[in-house]
Amino acid sequence: MRTGRNTLSRREFIRNAGAAVAGGAAALAGPSASAQDLRARHAVSLEDYDVIIPRVRFECRRPATGPWNIYPGADRNLLAAFTEAVRCKVQLCDGCRDDQPPLGRDRHFNAVVDFESAEPLRQYPFVFMTGENYFDFSDRCRQNLKRYIEEGGFLLIDDCCLNCTGDILYQRAFRILQEVFGRDAVRRIPINHEVFHNLYDFPAGLPYIQGQDHGAHGVFVGDRLAVFLCATDIHCGWADRRHRMFGRSQAYFDSLKIGMNILLYALSH
Repeated sequence: MRTGRNTLSRREFIRNAGAAVAGGAAALAGPSASAQDLRARHAVSLEDYDVIIPRVRFECRRPATGPWNIYPGADRNLLAAFTEAVRCKVQLCDGCRDDQPPLGRDRHFNAVVDFESAEPLRQYPFVFMTGENYFDFSDRCRQNLKRYIEEGGFLLIDDCCLNCTGDILYQRAFRILQEVFGRDAVRRIPINHEVFHNLYDFPAGLPYIQGQDHGAHGVFVGDRLAVFLCATDIHCGWADRRHRMFGRSQAYFDSLKIGMNILLYALSH
């Protein structure tokens, strides 16, 4: 998946850029949108940008107040913070910021993908899935998920936990990952793992934002962490730039920092 000349140079760029991270909350306080004033497209190519965040589209069996497309502005905030900390070319979509709009359209995301077809996924080294409530994957989706991960892809799954609905999506994702990769394949990510210590240091591992504090679990392919699964709603943390949801700035900064750690790890392995 990621053996071409352009991808290799991108990996080297991101890996080297990590050493020059700005660090600290000041770098996260409010990057200028004008610096990245680019016209949004429905699907952004990694041939044009160093980092993008594709969102995974999926269906919940029961109506959910936090479906797959909740808070596109949160993804935008993470990208904006990332390009402040690691100098790289990103695409910030127009028409979304923080928690507005509550539910995004395709144009509010860098790209929208699903696991129905394997080929579109191959161009993206990193994809992001969030939401709440019960969902399922067809046999074809499971096969494509397995193929994507084993060929070098990285999947971040974060339970939205909106309205304190518990951890239904987390538990369902945990079960599907076990069924796809094997019962013992999903395991706790050690707190000394690189993903907690590359750009920003998290000595205790995954920071708690809200939801269920299960810690971080993942699927490894060899030594490579390939799936990061959590139920502490770091995505809502990214959306809370004005500190209205959690009432504390630390939740916003911690969620962005761990998001950037995950993103950098995914792009450099």
